[in-house]
Amino acid sequence: RYINLTSAYAQKLPIKDESCDAAIMNGVLEWVGEFSKNDSVLTSQKKALKEVYRILRKGGVFYLGIENREGLKYLLGAPEDHSSIPYISLLSRTDANDVSQSINHKPYRTHTYNKKGYLDLLKNVGFSKIEFYAALPDYKLPKVFFKNDLEIERYLSRNLSLALAKTKESEWFMTQNLLDKGSYHQFSNSFVMVSYK
Repeated sequence: RYINLTSAYAQKLPIKDESCDAAIMNGVLEWVGEFSKNDSVLTSQKKALKEVYRILRKGGVFYLGIENREGLKYLLGAPEDHSSIPYISLLSRTDANDVSQSINHKPYRTHTYNKKGYLDLLKNVGFSKIEFYAALPDYKLPKVFFKNDLEIERYLSRNLSLALAKTKESEWFMTQNLLDKGSYHQFSNSFVMVSYK
């Protein structure tokens, strides 16, 4: 086994069909639309995911790490990671594009999704077995992964002082509220998905 580093467009990988055991996209999928102006962002992202599916062997694993369009930090007004514009990920794609044109003088093409949106994308390209996790503090430098709110609640109760020290008061209050309602997982700031071919 070996690792082969290649520079290529995500929508056209110079790799043979079913020749890889694993593929990783960590902070990549959201940028695909920036480099393919001829397609819609969604079409471009689907093409990239289809390429990953194509190159994976049967039983191959795909790791996808990315922000949540409806992440708690965005709901509380943090600038969106890719455009630096608060609340833009929560807008319709048309409105987000208009706001980006007005502020950044370019279209909004770094699309992220919510949990359902990611699952739909992955299923659309052929993945049927998908494990979905909330990543804390985020997917870039994750310390822990959670499958559900109960796991998150247990972790936070054991690590309360750590959580309080690194969380803004408003975010901590909302975290507690969402955990009480069993909805925190949906509003995690970022997700990690492990899919199998």
